[in-house]
Amino acid sequence: MQSTLDALVPLLDPDDVVIDGGNSYYRDDMSRAQALRRARIHYVDVGTSDGIWGLERGFCLMIGGETEVVRGLDPIFKTLAPGRASASPTPSRTRTDGTAPDGYLHCGPNGAGQFVKMVHNGVEYGMMASIAEGLSIIKHANAGRETRVADAETTPLRDPEAYQYDIDVAEVAEVWRRGSVVGSWLVDLTADAFARSRGLDDLTGRVSDSGEGRWTVLAAVEEGVPATTIATALLQRFESRGLGEFTARSSRPCAANSAATPRRSSRLASTCRRQRARLRMHRPRRSCTSQDPGPGQRGPAARRPLELA
Repeated sequence: MQSTLDALVPLLDPDDVVIDGGNSYYRDDMSRAQALRRARIHYVDVGTSDGIWGLERGFCLMIGGETEVVRGLDPIFKTLAPGRASASPTPSRTRTDGTAPDGYLHCGPNGAGQFVKMVHNGVEYGMMASIAEGLSIIKHANAGRETRVADAETTPLRDPEAYQYDIDVAEVAEVWRRGSVVGSWLVDLTADAFARSRGLDDLTGRVSDSGEGRWTVLAAVEEGVPATTIATALLQRFESRGLGEFTARSSRPCAANSAATPRRSSRLASTCRRQRARLRMHRPRRSCTSQDPGPGQRGPAARRPLELA
């Protein structure tokens, strides 16, 4: 984005408007707007949702910039947005002004549009992860029929008779599209993916993250707002790319040791108890002073407690 802007600015005149319609970091938009303001060039950041499907469905637009400048661009945004017919009216909505029902919204000053779009994508991460996890639980509802490894490191399935279902996950995704509370465009896309590849065998399970989820989690941390679902969904994407492999291998020796050597753990606990008892025996009977005892003297300051290795 910055290289494109650097090439474009020398060609612009005062009062021209630059519209950033990509997924930029909102803080970068704030800085760019401030830099262009010195050249009397206006900057508008537009978070755009719906991707390539927006050509047919219309684009949901989240806009940041100066009020008068955004108002002057209203015909453009109204043309690109999906329009009021794209969704049924909100039953309890009494407000009659505003452009949100048309599919575009001036969210605030520079950066506000991309801030809202950033959080939008974070929410999308969480929704996608929830749908995937739910379908995965349904797929493995036959776990009671499978032979599982039985060892000290693996918890056995307690009631295998409760998990004897062979459920068609693709058909579940399809039925969730119709009248379901969780029905959404994301479920539509999921059902379509199953229709093209019933076992999703043409997909690798590797999920990228383009930045918005990270920025959303960062904003949540800095605001002090709990965002556990979005944060977990982001970390799952890291895991899907094998970035947790070293963590798993690092924890393996500890897990194996604790599971396979209970007697050693018991001996260690007994040793710790004995050490604590010895420490109590050597505890000073009066307060230590800053004055060190002289050569050959014994006193509270001369006593040194035993140290645990």
